[in-house]
Amino acid sequence: MTGHESPAGDPARPPEPPAPPPAPWSREAQGSWPTAPAGAQPPAPPPFVPGPPQPVPSPSRGHRNLWIVLAACAAAVIVIGGATAGVIAATHALRHSDRPTTAAVGQPGRDGSLQFTAEKVTCGVRQVGPPDDYVTPTGQFCVVELKIRNVGTGPAIFSDALQEAYAPNGNRFSTDSEAVLYANPDPTVFLTDINPGIALTADIVYDIPVGERIARLKLHGSPDTRGVVINVH
Repeated sequence: MTGHESPAGDPARPPEPPAPPPAPWSREAQGSWPTAPAGAQPPAPPPFVPGPPQPVPSPSRGHRNLWIVLAACAAAVIVIGGATAGVIAATHALRHSDRPTTAAVGQPGRDGSLQFTAEKVTCGVRQVGPPDDYVTPTGQFCVVELKIRNVGTGPAIFSDALQEAYAPNGNRFSTDSEAVLYANPDPTVFLTDINPGIALTADIVYDIPVGERIARLKLHGSPDTRGVVINVH
């Protein structure tokens, strides 16, 4: 050994670490990759076997609540629809019930407890009353010969002031109360009760312009009734 050589195991140069063993899956460990024999077919995959059927999950509480709300809404729509139809039918019936009944001259028409028959309507009359005590019109008198019968179950009073006349254009005429007193020999007919089943005749008088005519009458048994319409022409 010379002065330039280091003895074995010289601490100035550490030894090389040993190489790690080869991995078990490496070519060095196994020698070579496994291969299938020549002409061999690859193994077939195992057959698919379906598992047992899975139970269908029941609707959640939220879904059930939704159906309950929808069913309640449908029921409400049906109820409201039925109520609306009932209101419409009742309104239609009320409108028709508010319409007065109609009749023609010579035909009876009832309003309340009284039944009216306009026997005759005469216009162009120049005076009413006895020859020595009469009244004249401002225009012309139209005299309505009216038959009144109580068809109710209790006494009733006929008032000439409630009876209306209409021109063809819709103008409304009221009775001339003074002329009515002159036209009826017994004016107390307007002051006494008419018992059930009793009938009487009275003349009611209208003072209307010359050239006008009465197209219809609207007669009332009492102030709060809808009246009966008598078509004149």
